[in-house]
Amino acid sequence: MANAYTQQDIQITDDGDLVLSSNGDLKVATIDQTSKQDVILNLYTILGDMGALPFIGSRVIDFIGEPNSRQNAQLLQSEMLRALTANQRFFANDISIRIVPVNIDSIVSYITIQNLASQSPQTILFDFNYIKGLQLLSTLEG
Repeated sequence: MANAYTQQDIQITDDGDLVLSSNGDLKVATIDQTSKQDVILNLYTILGDMGALPFIGSRVIDFIGEPNSRQNAQLLQSEMLRALTANQRFFANDISIRIVPVNIDSIVSYITIQNLASQSPQTILFDFNYIKGLQLLSTLEG
């Protein structure tokens, strides 16, 4: 598994809070948890907001107020892929993004990452509401 992702980081909750171990130390995330955290960070961060790392982030916020159309869904899918691959943390051939419209204002994006340490793909579900923005729904493993 030559292209497996092997980075680890401090564990954070889905809301971005630090996770502490039972003895009060910062908890280290597993490799797969770190991959999930990186997906969330890259999509929730507005491109350019991290001054020292200007390539981290996305422009998904730019889609708020736009109509829920096939063209905008394709553009949003492209922006998500760009955001996840811009810093070369993930490779495009390891990512699958499927967009599913769920109502007049929302889509669900299924982002699947391959080549994880667990050797099982991980799918992260996000709701994108064209009025409210992006929200993490859940993570499916295996």
